[in-house]
Amino acid sequence: EALVATLAGTEHDTGLDILKLESIAAYFREVRKKYHAFEGQLKGYDSRILVAQVPGGMLTNLESQLKQQNAADKLDQVLAEIPRVREDLGFIPLVTPTSQIVGTQAVLNVLTGERYKTIAKETAGILKGEYGHTPVPVNAALQARVLEGGAPVTCRPADLLKPELAELEADVRRQAQEKGITLAGNAIDDVLTVALFPQIGLKFLENRHNPAAFEPLPQAEAAQPAAAPAKAAASGIYTVEVEGKAFVVKVSDGGDISQLTAAAPAASSAPATAPAGAGTPVTAPLAGNIWKVIATEGQTVAEGDVLLILEAMKME
Repeated sequence: EALVATLAGTEHDTGLDILKLESIAAYFREVRKKYHAFEGQLKGYDSRILVAQVPGGMLTNLESQLKQQNAADKLDQVLAEIPRVREDLGFIPLVTPTSQIVGTQAVLNVLTGERYKTIAKETAGILKGEYGHTPVPVNAALQARVLEGGAPVTCRPADLLKPELAELEADVRRQAQEKGITLAGNAIDDVLTVALFPQIGLKFLENRHNPAAFEPLPQAEAAQPAAAPAKAAASGIYTVEVEGKAFVVKVSDGGDISQLTAAAPAASSAPATAPAGAGTPVTAPLAGNIWKVIATEGQTVAEGDVLLILEAMKME
């Protein structure tokens, strides 16, 4: 609206109706209330995007990723690392998904305290040529490390992909039948949903018509009198941080608080933790979700063996 008003009456007049724009802005002000809890701190101009060679959207994404790892104070170090990673990856253009790959690898380099101690699967893909030719050659030492004696991709990478849509469609239909899921009239839409989001796609389809499976909509908090007696927190949606992890919770009115009694712990059905053996604990480089377990219980492993695949910051 400010730009339209500034150019009004000049040779660069946009011809847009400022009143209609204001009604649109008013609508989205209400929409914003639903998502404000997910906003980062980077809401204004930030010249670091010029120095770090990152798109603006990528900057806010990095901030969010670092918060999830309890490392928000490392943002400047990550921004300094991004141009170096980009150089190692052949100055690849920072356009989705490569911006995410470069940014996440920079985060890994900073948080692990050693450059390329952990190489994301997608970073290795760029070094192998799976994302096509880069503007300049990639770092030769890194490329040799991920190729492990193999050869890089020199043809059109997509030509190496095998057709899998028919197999995926059959698998989705089978799982839908087993779980009692009703697919969309045009089933290909649901098949593509699972293909694009393999970790949560099927769960989404299973709960598509079950609002209780998702986060409740935020509600406006009612204003409380200044001298009101102590009461339970006003009903609404809150973000609670526990041991560095943020949880979105819904709080309902419960009346005056007269006494708090600790609830008896529920009986756990989880098996007791087995006593630690003489082995060396193996810690994950980052907090994340276990995507696939490779090693088996009791297996003897050596340094360099793959134990499991961890999904962190949208990367494996």
